[in-house]
Amino acid sequence: MAAATGVVKGIGEKQLIIDHGPIQGSTMGAMTMGFNFLKSVDVSELAEGDEIAFLMKIGRDGSFRISALCKPSSDGDDCLQGLL
Repeated sequence: MAAATGVVKGIGEKQLIIDHGPIQGSTMGAMTMGFNFLKSVDVSELAEGDEIAFLMKIGRDGSFRISALCKPSSDGDDCLQGLL
């Protein structure tokens, strides 16, 4: 499991483009990239520019998939803790 925070830059049918900080639980540093998300993740309330905190599953192939997310501005600064 890995965790990060970032800003939504784009929203696709199965992918979010996120400008994120370093990913805790991995060696990945800050960058902007696309992440696929699980079907169970509700992105209907997201908009470009939203700050989010998110958890990711790391696949056997090394890919990162968002498994949960929250918006600290509306869900509280520690909203990620409730997702663990």
